[in-house]
Amino acid sequence: MYSEFLGDWLRRFPRDQLLFLRNEDYKLAQKEHMDAVFKFLGMRALSPSEWNTVMAMPPRNKNSDKYEKMWPQSRALLQEFYAPFNRKLADLLQDDRYLWQTP
Repeated sequence: MYSEFLGDWLRRFPRDQLLFLRNEDYKLAQKEHMDAVFKFLGMRALSPSEWNTVMAMPPRNKNSDKYEKMWPQSRALLQEFYAPFNRKLADLLQDDRYLWQTP
């Protein structure tokens, strides 16, 4: 339900002062996303040795493998409930990836 709050942020801050990243995309391209964050924040680029250190760090928030897979009925119920909020978010960000149409 991010869209319920995002409108307020977008009314108060210019869009170029906000960076939106999806965790699913970050997991697929961690270095590229971290580069984007550093650039967005005006930070210097990391050296190759610094990148090696960062990328060698173990994940600290990985818990999904501790739980059973979601039931298809539960997923369908949640997708139906969140669909209007996701549509509003995708429209606000002008990015259909925020419709989360793929599992």
